[in-house]
Amino acid sequence: MTVNMLDQTGRDYLSFSSLSTYADCGERFYWERVRSVRTDQGWWLPAGSAFHTASEWLDRGTTLTPELAWSDAFRMELDRLDELPTKAGGRASKEFPNKEDADFWNAKAPQWLADYVNWRNEMFDAGWSWLQVRGEDAIEVPVTATLFDVEVKGFIDRIMVSPDGEVHVVDIKTGSREPASLQLNVYQHLLEVVHDVHASHGAYYMARKGTTTEPKSLSISMETIARYFASAKRGIESEIYLPNVGMLCGTCGVRQHCSVFSE
Repeated sequence: MTVNMLDQTGRDYLSFSSLSTYADCGERFYWERVRSVRTDQGWWLPAGSAFHTASEWLDRGTTLTPELAWSDAFRMELDRLDELPTKAGGRASKEFPNKEDADFWNAKAPQWLADYVNWRNEMFDAGWSWLQVRGEDAIEVPVTATLFDVEVKGFIDRIMVSPDGEVHVVDIKTGSREPASLQLNVYQHLLEVVHDVHASHGAYYMARKGTTTEPKSLSISMETIARYFASAKRGIESEIYLPNVGMLCGTCGVRQHCSVFSE
């Protein structure tokens, strides 16, 4: 017997984040998005959101300095939480014995934002520009489209146009690991369906390095991307939630609920 995805998750759509979580570990998806249990919050989550917000403010010119942007954005994210995070990523060091906690982010993020502004200005000086979407700079562009029978939602962090006229999607990452290009391919197709704009390339802006990854040609077809989301939807509606035991289990926020570790 199958159930409606809305009945399972409270949402009738999928995002890249939900697709990625379901593909990585069905058990985690179940506890986070179906059962909606309280998770062990990591500092990297509100910090990553704050970096996105602060960089948006800086790009839109609503905040004058990276320091002020970070301070206001981080405080706003923490005010949304019921309690402060309990997990810190990274490794302990002499400077940051508690690993990547609030002290780490407050020390590093303002400089990373300053580096971002420098990168953006250098791109503009080299002839790059923001894509114009409905008369506005393509900053945090919402995109919602139906791929086959699945509604998919997302926000494209930045869309830029190269000096030779090619459109590039850019996603901002505050982590240390470079992701695969699948997310960029998803955004490529959502952009094309919603705004009839073809992005030929994509890259991740890696905040810790102050630059983007090497731009990659976006070649995964619309049919393949749609199949991924359709498969996830069928699995969710069939209540198929398989655990994936691996290295990331140690940092999983719902580990205490997981059937593998709680029994």
